[in-house]
Amino acid sequence: MVEFKIKVHKEQRMAYIPKAIIDALGLEWKIVPDAKAAVAFPISADLRFVKKSVELILKELELMTELSPNVQFKTMQAHRADEAQP
Repeated sequence: MVEFKIKVHKEQRMAYIPKAIIDALGLEWKIVPDAKAAVAFPISADLRFVKKSVELILKELELMTELSPNVQFKTMQAHRADEAQP
């Protein structure tokens, strides 16, 4: 499972969204938040497919917590195209 670390600018409340996410979700999303998590999906998405995707993500999270509460998967840092990347 790939994770992305997204930072939101405190005052402007804006964030850089990686191209991989834009390619997958498009430019207009619905976001369903809860206290500690949210689900984002394209506005035009079939909710049956969104549900299947969420179920797969939940299975991955369950495996992560079963293996070890400290297991972390590769987190991809989001970089702007004009920033130097390592």
